[in-house]
Amino acid sequence: MANIIFDFDGTIADSFEVIVSIIKKLTHVRGNFDEASIYELRQQPIKLIMKRLKVRSWQLPMLLVRGRFMMRHRIDEIKLIGGMAKTIEELHAEGHNLFIVSSNSSHNVVEFLKGHHLSDTFVDIEGGVSLFDKEKALSKLIKKNSLNSRETWYVGDELRDIDAATAIELRSIAVTWGFTDKETLTEHQPTGVAEKPTDIMTILNDSSIIR
Repeated sequence: MANIIFDFDGTIADSFEVIVSIIKKLTHVRGNFDEASIYELRQQPIKLIMKRLKVRSWQLPMLLVRGRFMMRHRIDEIKLIGGMAKTIEELHAEGHNLFIVSSNSSHNVVEFLKGHHLSDTFVDIEGGVSLFDKEKALSKLIKKNSLNSRETWYVGDELRDIDAATAIELRSIAVTWGFTDKETLTEHQPTGVAEKPTDIMTILNDSSIIR
């Protein structure tokens, strides 16, 4: 059985619109994010997105803290990605060990999972991760739970998710329904690309992937 670590926002939770709304309030960005500008953002790494939103690196820690707090009061607005509940439940039933590593707060993640009756399917949650520290957070969770890296996957929707997994030699599954578009994700060469939640199971069971 595999160890499967999930990202949260954009991978399990359909929180894109709430996040954009919070970012606009925190950064005082004016105007609407139309489809064209959102598509452009989805093709860029986080540092370029910060530049586009005029967020300086020294502002980021406080913005993250405030953003997590604001989301805490809007967690009920966030929906589960369609089909993800069934996939998570099937993975759990098959005996896979499920985890979450997220830049969102552990409190927000736990409350969301409770609301969707998924709390019992996850072994551990590592929340409050810096946008640029996912590699470190993944390593911490792996060490804490004595996981075998060769049997561990990271599932996420952003370039930094793929990069963090690659850096510590984890297999990665990039999902296309989150923040980053399929073409950009594919260019970063994840182990597999999921276009719908059931694809995660297919990729895990693919015998052509050497373990």
